[in-house]
Amino acid sequence: MAPAYENGFFAVVTNKAGQEGVRDNAGRSLIISPLSGEMIAEGSTDKEELVVAEIDLDDVVEARKRLPFWRDRRPELYTGLTS
Repeated sequence: MAPAYENGFFAVVTNKAGQEGVRDNAGRSLIISPLSGEMIAEGSTDKEELVVAEIDLDDVVEARKRLPFWRDRRPELYTGLTS
């Protein structure tokens, strides 16, 4: 998932799973790595469950070193757009 990778944070994306009345819910809650943007844990599509993964917060530091978007931004160049 691009936002986790681009911004250097773990993304936890939740989604209801299983059936509720006549409605089918997609499920597949995810935990995404900031280093690769890849899934490190994925939930079921058909039942409620707790999705758990062990994460290393040092991965956030490393990801932000690799892609230093926040370090290199120049807000003084676009203050006219944000005021």
